[in-house]
Amino acid sequence: MSNAATFSCVLVLPFAKYIMDHLGIMNTFCLSLFIWCGRISAYGLTYSSPPYPFLVYGAMEFTMQINFVAIIAYSSVIAPQYLIATAISIGSVMCWILGMGVGSLLAGVLVEAFS
Repeated sequence: MSNAATFSCVLVLPFAKYIMDHLGIMNTFCLSLFIWCGRISAYGLTYSSPPYPFLVYGAMEFTMQINFVAIIAYSSVIAPQYLIATAISIGSVMCWILGMGVGSLLAGVLVEAFS
């Protein structure tokens, strides 16, 4: 599954600017989060002996990368010229440390509570 995820990310990232130009930055952000939530829900609800559906879910990893690109683009739009680097750093922290870290901790709590 990690090969499908890596391949999809490498394939989609060169087209990130094109996607954001046609959808808009905030629409790209919201759509990537919507698809990401669907991917995570599909992982949790799928029971399959051969793991073929999970390869497709792994290939949907590109949505997190598109989400990160949209965060960086939006941070550089809303920040003043002299604070763009700070805004990008804060956006990166919000995406990777707070989002992934707190999400992982809450997932562990939910798994312990319901299993």
